[in-house]
Amino acid sequence: DDVEVNMTYEALPAIPEVDLSGVTLEKLVVKAEDEAVTEALENLAENAQDFEARAEGAAAEDGDQVVIDFLGKVDGEAFEGGAADDYPLVLGSNSFIPGFEEQLVGVKAGDEKDVSVTFPEEYQAEHLAGKEAVFSCTIKEVKAPKAAEINDEMAKKFGADDLEALKVQIRERLEAEYAGAARAVMKRATLDKLDELVSFDLPPSLVEAEAKQIAHQLWHEEHPEVEGHDHAEVETTEEHTKLAERRVRLGLLLAELGQKAEE
Repeated sequence: DDVEVNMTYEALPAIPEVDLSGVTLEKLVVKAEDEAVTEALENLAENAQDFEARAEGAAAEDGDQVVIDFLGKVDGEAFEGGAADDYPLVLGSNSFIPGFEEQLVGVKAGDEKDVSVTFPEEYQAEHLAGKEAVFSCTIKEVKAPKAAEINDEMAKKFGADDLEALKVQIRERLEAEYAGAARAVMKRATLDKLDELVSFDLPPSLVEAEAKQIAHQLWHEEHPEVEGHDHAEVETTEEHTKLAERRVRLGLLLAELGQKAEE
């Protein structure tokens, strides 16, 4: 017997001819100026800073490095991971529990100080979360920050043969960043102009799928702590739909132009 099959489908729209003769583009070319290279060198020197001992009896300041021995206790009992010797801690780096580093501002080498803090409620070690702790600290050294000198030695720390070679690397990196930004600007300008030139009906299913994808992507950017996709469905908005229409329209147009260019 004959089999009768009924099918429904969405046909891709006919893409209208586009006159590109009036489209002009501006390519930005930006060179790295000496001031930008100098600024980058200064930032590297700051990041490569070292510390040198303060004068005997000098008090620790915010930004100083203190070398300490410490032993932490909760309810009078030491806990795992709560002790260290000769630990170099930069005050103001926020690398310790909130409130810890501030209490060491003003200490001197040879001092002993008890630092009382409360572990955050969301602390990763659940058995310590929200608990009060006391850290018994012995201050062994107080050191002041010292920016690295911008010279061949600093350049070698960053893998260059000498300072001039490092400057060349920095200039090349900056100009590569500028070129990338210029390409992005030109691409956006090109798409904006193409979007102004064409208008045609779009397949609703493509627009809907693209809008959902956009909404889903933006939701994950706003909630980076959620890695999987086992969450409630993200509702699309009018803004998502408008952006989806632009993407679908330009995607179909560029595919058409690419196909014609190959003929």
